[in-house]
Amino acid sequence: MTMANPNPATATDDSSTPSPPPSTSTTPVIVGIDLGALTTKITLGPSHDHELVRNAHGGHATPTAVTFAGKHRARLLGENSAEVSRADGNTVGMLDRLLVDSLLVANDTTAGDAADGSGNDGRNGNEVEDAISKFHRFEIRTSCESDDKDAQRNRNKVYIPNMDEEYSTTALASMLLGNVRDNVMSTIARLEGNTNNNSNNNTTTTTTTTTSNNNLHFVFAVPPSYPQSTRNELMDAAYGANVANSSVVDSSACLAKVYERKFGGIATTAEGADAEGGTKKEKTILVVEMGHARTSVSVFRMVPSIGETPATATTTTTTPATTTDESKSTNENDGGTKVRVLSAISSPTLGANLIDIALYHHFLSTHPSLSHHTPRTFRSDSRPAQRLLEGCRKLKHLLSMLPENTVTVENIGENDRDVNLSCTRETMRELCRECVIDRLEGMIGAALEKAGVVVGNYGGISGDGGIDAVEITGGGLRIPFVQETIRNAIGKGDDEDFAFSRGLDDTSLAFGASLIGIAPSSTTNNNNPTDDVEMIDAERQA
Repeated sequence: MTMANPNPATATDDSSTPSPPPSTSTTPVIVGIDLGALTTKITLGPSHDHELVRNAHGGHATPTAVTFAGKHRARLLGENSAEVSRADGNTVGMLDRLLVDSLLVANDTTAGDAADGSGNDGRNGNEVEDAISKFHRFEIRTSCESDDKDAQRNRNKVYIPNMDEEYSTTALASMLLGNVRDNVMSTIARLEGNTNNNSNNNTTTTTTTTTSNNNLHFVFAVPPSYPQSTRNELMDAAYGANVANSSVVDSSACLAKVYERKFGGIATTAEGADAEGGTKKEKTILVVEMGHARTSVSVFRMVPSIGETPATATTTTTTPATTTDESKSTNENDGGTKVRVLSAISSPTLGANLIDIALYHHFLSTHPSLSHHTPRTFRSDSRPAQRLLEGCRKLKHLLSMLPENTVTVENIGENDRDVNLSCTRETMRELCRECVIDRLEGMIGAALEKAGVVVGNYGGISGDGGIDAVEITGGGLRIPFVQETIRNAIGKGDDEDFAFSRGLDDTSLAFGASLIGIAPSSTTNNNNPTDDVEMIDAERQA
């Protein structure tokens, strides 16, 4: 696990927010954070029973965005920011993605043809990045072209028209994390009963709490492929937000810890026991997570830790980022079962947003009511284009529930007429064959191969050398053709009775980060952004 740099890069914090009162407590308060493309989820650690952190509006997810209202006006952070899809260049969203090294995006090895859903060759790094960034309404500027890794840190800046200034991505993330810190402190005060309701403005003000900023320890869950530079920038941003202690762990380790917590005591009992000797057997689980802008595929193995381990067990170790003090990290499940990560692959460019973009290009090129538009009159960062993309996103959600549907997008047709967008599931699936389906199948195949898992064409998923369950999580996995892609990749495409496990949810990354907490040793993270992370035993590595 990477610990916070005591000399972080310069970051900007919202100094108008008063700091909590001093504390006499020295017990660290773990805060697990999943900094997503659209929203950020936060969970407190064991000291507060892993409570979900609510924002100022009472929601359990905080928008990952910052709005600049003007030079003499307060910044609007998180839940108070403008809606990104309807905002102008003064609102910056997808902050986690801005922190990712552009080399990681450009060299994403999971990107195949038409990675951006527009028919362009996805092997061109610029096209891969363009699939997402071309719809940003804010202006990204590159301030450093050096090949030196240290000089490249914080090289991306965002220009804000209202302020007539540039802000580094680390500074923007620090502003958001300052809001996260305040929400954490408010939640802690509420749990401790130290809040004071203000009847004049219906707000809740913290009066006293046993926790201070110095006690907070932010633990960020990030995809395994994120380079060390991105991890450092996250911790620098936390330091700039007046959070002295922070660390970063791999998302695959977080999900494994949650899976161990929930199912470790029951997954290897009577159902998985050897009928003759009563020995508990190992189980292998495929985990697929697809969010708005990134996807991860992992393979877990549940290994009984009580009694003799079966001879077929593979002794595996996670990266140091996921190594924890056994006396603290054991979940004390009834079966004494440990969940180990055999392999993990992630893509910073494959996400559910590619489906929106594929539909966007489809309607823009085929819909008769949009034929009058040209690239000059219908730029991807224009308001009409943003409305069309938002309409495609709504249509995607509807097609996740119904075989065909129609949505109406206002004022994007000729003479500002409304336009109806109609599509079927089959059409959407064909549009996404190359940009989503083929890439996801390739990721699953690579993860299973690295883990040494064998999946027969007709043999099903269980049995010797196979997998016993498939766990899916993330908004993208609610889409039927994405689920079909997973079934085909594991040889269960024709099995109508096959069911996915849904033991993990959208808060599992933050929950897992809070479970892992503070590791006793530092991590050696993957410094090569083009390599997939592989967590396997030393013998197979040799």
